[in-house]
Amino acid sequence: MNEEVELREYLRMLWEKKWVVVIVFLVAIGIAAAISFTKPVEYRTNATLAVNLSPSVAVLGVVGADSLRQTLLSQAPSGDELSAILVSDELLKKVIQAMSVSQPPPWGNLTAGQAIVWMKDHLSFKITGTRSNILISIHLQAALPLKKLQDLLSVYLPLAQERVRQSIASPLGRDLAALDATQSFLTKNREALLKELDQRIAQRRSALREQQHSTVDRVDPSQFPALTSEIEAISGKLVDFRIVQESYKRLQSSGWGQVNMLSAPSVPLAVSHRKLMLIVAAILGLLFGVLLALFVHYLQAGRESQ
Repeated sequence: MNEEVELREYLRMLWEKKWVVVIVFLVAIGIAAAISFTKPVEYRTNATLAVNLSPSVAVLGVVGADSLRQTLLSQAPSGDELSAILVSDELLKKVIQAMSVSQPPPWGNLTAGQAIVWMKDHLSFKITGTRSNILISIHLQAALPLKKLQDLLSVYLPLAQERVRQSIASPLGRDLAALDATQSFLTKNREALLKELDQRIAQRRSALREQQHSTVDRVDPSQFPALTSEIEAISGKLVDFRIVQESYKRLQSSGWGQVNMLSAPSVPLAVSHRKLMLIVAAILGLLFGVLLALFVHYLQAGRESQ
C-alpha cells in the first residue's frame, strides 16, 4: 500500500515538473541532431581476398606429403599476423606513394606518417575460414567522395595481395635455400668419403702387391665397413633430401600460396549512425530530465520545510 502511495507521489511530482523533463529531452535530441547532421557522411567499400594454403598430393608427391603439408601450414601466417601485415608501415607507404599522384590525396595535407595513421584508422579486416583456406574481408570506411574511396581501395588491394603472397612464399624460399645448402654439404662429404675410400683401396692393393699376392681383386669397399656405412647413410639422406626438394620446387612452380581477389571493391554505401544517435540521445535526455525533475523537487521541498 505504501509503495503504491509513493509511486503515485512520484508520478504526480513528475507531472508537475513535466516541462523540465520535456526541455531536457528536447535539448538532448537537438544536440544529437545537430551533431549527426553536421558530421560528414561516411561511406564504406568492401573487398575480399582468398588465400589457398592446401597443396594437393599431386603437387607435393606421395612420399612425405602429409608431413610437408603440416610443415607448410605451421609456417603460414596466422590471422593476427595477416592483420598486422595488412596495416604494416611498409605496405601503407607504397599505397600512399601510389595515391599521392592524385590531387588532392584522400588524406588531405597530412604528412606521410600522419597518412599512415589515417589509413590504419579507416581500414578494418575480418579473417575467416580454415588454416588452409583463408578469407580476408577488407573494409575501408571514410568521409570521402565515392570515387576517391573506391580508387583508394583499388590501389591498396593489389599491393596487399603481393605483400601477403610474399609473407607466405618467404618461409618456402628459406626452406628451399636450407635444403640446397644441406644437400651441397652432404654431397661434398660424400665425395670426400669416396675419395678417402679410393685411397684406402689403392693403399691396400699396393700393400698386397708388395706381399706378392697372386690377386689384388679381392680388395673391395666391404673391407672398410666404417667408411662404406657412412657413405651409404649420406647417400640415403641425399635421396630423401632430393625428394623433399623436388616437392618444394613443384610447390613453388604450382603457384601455391597465391592470393586471389574474390570480390573487387564494392560500390561505396553510406554509413549513417544518425538513427542510433537520436535513439541514444532520447533515452539519455529522458533519464536526465527525470533526474533533474527529482532534483528540482528536492530543492523546492527543502525550501518549503525551512
